[in-house]
Parts: sequence; C-alpha cells; structure tokens
Amino acid sequence: MKAIRLCLLLLASTLTLGLGARSSAAVIFQDDFTGVTSLNAAGWYFQNSSGGTAWSLSTSTDSPLSGNVMVNTGGNTPNTRAIKSFSPVTLGLGERLIVRFDHGVDVNTGLNLRVGFTENRLTSNQLNSPMDFEYAYGFGLGSGVPPAATSIGFRDGDSGNGIGSASTTAVRDGFAHSYEFVLERTATGLLMTVFIDGEATTPLQTSITNYTFNYLSFGQSMGGARLDNISVAFVPEASSTLLMGAGLLVLGLPLWLRRRRTRA
Repeated sequence: MKAIRLCLLLLASTLTLGLGARSSAAVIFQDDFTGVTSLNAAGWYFQNSSGGTAWSLSTSTDSPLSGNVMVNTGGNTPNTRAIKSFSPVTLGLGERLIVRFDHGVDVNTGLNLRVGFTENRLTSNQLNSPMDFEYAYGFGLGSGVPPAATSIGFRDGDSGNGIGSASTTAVRDGFAHSYEFVLERTATGLLMTVFIDGEATTPLQTSITNYTFNYLSFGQSMGGARLDNISVAFVPEASSTLLMGAGLLVLGLPLWLRRRRTRA
C-alpha cells in the first residue's frame, strides 16, 4: 500500500512539474546595466553602415526605467544598431523564446523601434562599414503619432519581406513602457505575439521555419531611445518536462522497491 501511495505521489509531482513548465522560463541573459561602465565589456556592440556613433550609458528615473540605461542619443546614432550575442537556442515544437525590455523615447514622430535576431556575430563596433549581417526576424513598432494607433510589423529579415502586422495603441506618449516579444514554434512555423504593458496584441502565425536564435538586435530610426531591463528567456514545452519527470519515476521506483525488499 505504501508503494502504491508513493507511486501516486511521484505521478502527481510529475504532472505538476509538467503542467508548470510553460511558466518556468530559463533566463538566457538579463541586463539592467547596474554597475556597467562599458557597454562593449557587457557584450553589446554597435553597427552603422553609413557612419555613426555607438549607443552610450545614461541614467533614467522614468519608471519602469531606473538607474543605468542604454541610450541612443541622436545625432549620428539614429540608425546605429545595438547587438548582443547569447547561447544559441533552437526551439522545439511548443517551445518559446521571450524577449523582454523596457523602452522610453524622447521624440513622438518619425520613430521606428526595431527588435530582431541577427545571424552573424559582432565582436567589435562597426560604425562605418557595410552591414555584414541580416536580421533573421524583425519586429518594428510603427511611426504613428499619439494618440493615433500605431502598428507592430513583423518582417523576415532574410528577404526583407513583411510577413504581417498587428495594431495596438500608440506607445510614444511621453512615458516609458514594458514590452514582451514571444516567439513560439508551432506545427506550421512561428507564432509571434507582442505584449505592451502586459496587454497582448493579436498573435501572428507565420510559416517561418528557422528556429535557431543567438543574437539580439535593437535599432531605432531616430535618437532618443532608452532601453533597460533587457532579457532573453527560453520556455520549454510542457511535455518534455513531463517526460523527464516520468523518467525519474520509472528509474526511482524500482530502486525504492529494491531497498524495501533488502530491509525486509
């Protein structure tokens, strides 16, 4: 009877572990720039094909921004991209990659914030040379003027072709906002969803079939961007954790029964 109760307990734990997997994200990297004195030393590099300057460190108290932030100050920096590499992640079916960051901006017009994944690594600043990488995927926050609506456009960076858009309220209202970009692998491609201050836009199902990511990129068409609390996280598919738990059950139960017989 005790053995049966133990089996049930292990099975319940396994199911709980599996069901909770989708909310259990493994953080790949996280930057709030606390204590950072050099963005290059923190792994951020900068690219501009027509000449420009790197982004820099500044401070902000515009919640949710706080303390040190990474800033594109304008002038020659508008089209400079900020790029950071991370450990490669290949999404399996049902698995997700989540990019979170807080963003504030000093201008209300002509702005396009681009968030994407690049394919080639930068190991130094390239501020006056042709772009030697492409966006694997890009997510652009459009240039509508508050209080008009703006749009989030999804683009295949390999071809440069638009692959869809989602409407949302304007976010350049003089306040900073929190963003979350979620990529989930489905049976037919990548499902993309954007959350702004916790509110989801309409998900976009794409037929994109490249599921490996390892370089995050930010770009902005005008200066004044402030970025903070940047993170990339991986969320496993629930059944993989369920199988792991079931494996522990299969391996652990015979050992427990063997020890019980020995004691008897």
